Amino acid sequence: MRGNMQAFRHVLKKLTPLEINIINTKTPYDEPLQIQFDRGFSQEGDCLVCTITTLVFRESEMNAQEKSFLIRYTLEAVYGCDETDMQEEELQETITKELYSYIRLGVTSIIGAAGIDSISLPYSI
Repeated sequence: MRGNMQAFRHVLKKLTPLEINIINTKTPYDEPLQIQFDRGFSQEGDCLVCTITTLVFRESEMNAQEKSFLIRYTLEAVYGCDETDMQEEELQETITKELYSYIRLGVTSIIGAAGIDSISLPYSI
């Protein structure tokens, strides 16, 4: 949310996975993983739309062009909103933390569906 966007009290109305992608040429057993989030916010009428792309990859491959293990998971969340005094940055952090449980569940499901042994993600961010 940039510019003249307002802060909102938010209620999740819709949650849609937009992208699920996995590369697993070498499963990261007992290796530290890096989690990155790229989030975008926009206002559409009385709704706030948040798109979060989550990347999970080997910490050792953080700067590598090609990764031997990568999960890319994108969610779009639509919130019904009322104006509030919550600051923009605080709202973005709150929504990201709220969506993390859905992200964690989605990534865990992807891992299971791909037949990869359990990979632990933190319970919170």
